[in-house]
Amino acid sequence: MFRFTRKFIALGVVVAFVAGCGGGSSSKSSTDACVKGETAAGLDVQGALCADTGMRPGSGGFSFENWAGPVAEDAVTATTAIAIFGKEAVCAQSTETSCTPFPAAKHWIDTSNAQIQGGRCEGMAVLSQRLHDGENTPAQLQSTAAKTFDLQKPTVP
Repeated sequence: MFRFTRKFIALGVVVAFVAGCGGGSSSKSSTDACVKGETAAGLDVQGALCADTGMRPGSGGFSFENWAGPVAEDAVTATTAIAIFGKEAVCAQSTETSCTPFPAAKHWIDTSNAQIQGGRCEGMAVLSQRLHDGENTPAQLQSTAAKTFDLQKPTVP
């Protein structure tokens, strides 16, 4: 059984950060993304540890860079939280048209809006992977877009 260690979690955070906020493309092959033996931050790994989905910035990335700055006050709302966590987990009280979030849900909403002001790298990384995997299509986001690169940066915060 594989044990999660602090080193493994730290390695995962670093990989996610680099993938989400890094730029440019790489000519390395997918086997270069593999870590063999005990060289994986001191982990005792049998064989090769690979984390390669096949998505590449050149073919699945956006035509614009990550950006920071103010967001609309309602960028992340109770509706967003309900879509992710479910109504029962978010709303302390609710009707057909309203939701009074639990304090923890309200904190998550406020924190999410504050984090977006620092940049959209996590959202861009997740969205580009969803588009690559076919879970969404560019046309669902902008009707004229046939591929991720065709999407235009939003002009409204």
